[in-house]
Amino acid sequence: MRIQIIFLLVACFLIGSCEAFLKQKNFTAKTVVPSIESLRNQEWIEIFRDDFDGDKLETRYWTARNKMTHTDWEQQLYIEEDAYVENGNLVLRTRFNPQIYQPTQRLYNYTSGWVDSSEKFNYMFGYTEARIKIPKVVLDDPIWPAFWSIGEGTYWPNGGEIDTMEMSATWNPDFLPHIQGTYHWGKDGDQCHACGTEFPYYLDFSEYHTYTTVWNSTQIDWYVDGILYRTNVNGTIYEKMSSPVDLPHYNQFLIINDALWGEPIPNPQDYPKYMYIDYVTVLQTRETYESQRQQQSSIA
Repeated sequence: MRIQIIFLLVACFLIGSCEAFLKQKNFTAKTVVPSIESLRNQEWIEIFRDDFDGDKLETRYWTARNKMTHTDWEQQLYIEEDAYVENGNLVLRTRFNPQIYQPTQRLYNYTSGWVDSSEKFNYMFGYTEARIKIPKVVLDDPIWPAFWSIGEGTYWPNGGEIDTMEMSATWNPDFLPHIQGTYHWGKDGDQCHACGTEFPYYLDFSEYHTYTTVWNSTQIDWYVDGILYRTNVNGTIYEKMSSPVDLPHYNQFLIINDALWGEPIPNPQDYPKYMYIDYVTVLQTRETYESQRQQQSSIA
């Protein structure tokens, strides 16, 4: 059985369609109605969902990273204690909590939470959505929450990175919080140079909002609360890109994290801050779902 599983994983990695194996391992697929009304003309199969209804993180789906850094210029150290489930939410806490990162002996004054589904759930093509309340934000706040995905089993950005939602109060001249959707890719370096698109409408960040991407073989669409605000079409070059969009060739795994941008230095009095995630779901059209199941069956 172990040999069969290894063969299946290698084979599905080569054809870029491992998600059918992974979802059977962890989740029972079912037909659902998407939250976005304009997409209800298609039949959708839910292949992943977590409502965070228990009292601890579901480790079949997620790994909470511990004592992990992410780029030298970010100001937080990720620890598992800052990612927990409470009152029907995944909570990512960012706090003033000075700790030494032993491999480099660097002092990180802040810790935060990061969870991802690497090696537990990944997918090729789908409707990916989370309902999130971002942390409280002050003017020119370095807090940087994100819901995103990257390619499994390869280096960045070769596997692609789909930023379904990231928020920053440092990227705009007004130093107020803004939501962006972005796609990064490239075999020899990132082809996106601040090429993200800002959601153009007002949002009350004291409330929850839904953040969605729909990815297929030809394009990625970005939505906030069901409002489409960006489309990247494969093979098209847009402003602030070095080359035409090349959509992911690798299965994507999910990441939710709350970082601190490299500047300015946070004010400890503004912390702790909390990012609340009500649910995460991934859907596929029935056509995509059935096609990938057939690929899996032919391999097995």
